[in-house]
Amino acid sequence: MDFSRKLVETLLDQSTRIDDVLRKLGQERQEKLSALLKKHNVVFPSAGSSGLSVAGLQAIAKQISSVYDPLKTRQEKAVAAGIRNTHRYLTLPYLDVYVATSMRSHEDYMAQHEFIMHCGWVSKRGEHHVANAEMVTESTLFRRISDSLVRPIQ
Repeated sequence: MDFSRKLVETLLDQSTRIDDVLRKLGQERQEKLSALLKKHNVVFPSAGSSGLSVAGLQAIAKQISSVYDPLKTRQEKAVAAGIRNTHRYLTLPYLDVYVATSMRSHEDYMAQHEFIMHCGWVSKRGEHHVANAEMVTESTLFRRISDSLVRPIQ
């Protein structure tokens, strides 16, 4: 829906070049856009520019906004809730972690241990690799995993 909103805004901004903009968009994309908008009871031509006057585009833009704005608000709320829930989960005083242990070799356990403890790993060819500093941070989750799950191999 965001793409359709931006396209209609572009068509309104370049109302003297509607045919050129739609040609650059391509027939296949215009058909997909038309089909998507049709699901929301918004009429947009699947080919060409018939019915796309400035007044027609303004009406389409208003219809798209009536569909898009509530969806965008709902998405933003869901993302905010997800971030809040992730933060809560990662800052709990305890953490349940499931580690799949089936079908792993001794080398897999050693590589995992090396990575968690030292932010690096040793390849099967014996080459030592170090993770990029941005790749592994001193996050709460990382600290808890390394402190509680990984024990020195005896």
